[in-house]
This record gives sequence, structure tokens and C-alpha cells, in this order.
Amino acid sequence: MLQRYPVYALADVTVPTRDERKEIIAAEVTEAIVRRLFRRHAGTPVAGLCLLVLLWLDHLRLRAALAVARSFGMARAA
Repeated sequence: MLQRYPVYALADVTVPTRDERKEIIAAEVTEAIVRRLFRRHAGTPVAGLCLLVLLWLDHLRLRAALAVARSFGMARAA
């Protein structure tokens, strides 16, 4: 791992990982990449597309949170 750190220092985007479900880490990686693209292409159509992707990711997070709440009887299905 120590041999890789110099390479990691060159990365444009880094996402710390932890013991978490792969879907959550994948969403965080996607979000980090899209945020980087959004900043890099501000004021262009690419930034608009990035914003749509970020909104979609937020939507998926909300759906997942509601599913967990429903499983505990804390929210009713719509």
C-alpha cells in the first residue's frame, strides 16, 4: 500500500473507503467524479448534465432511506 501513495497523490478525485456496502461506496465515487466535472465545466452544458446526475443520486439516497424507514414501520408506503 505504501508504494501506491505517491500515485494516489496525483489523483484528481479521491474517495476514502470504509467497511460499507459496495453500493454506497460506488455512489460516493460517482458523486465525487460528477462534482469534479461540474466544477471543471461550470457554465457549460456538461455542468447541467452533472447537476442532473447529482439530483438523481440524491433521489436514490432518499428512496433507500425511505425503504429503511418502512422496514422499521417508521414511514408509510405512498
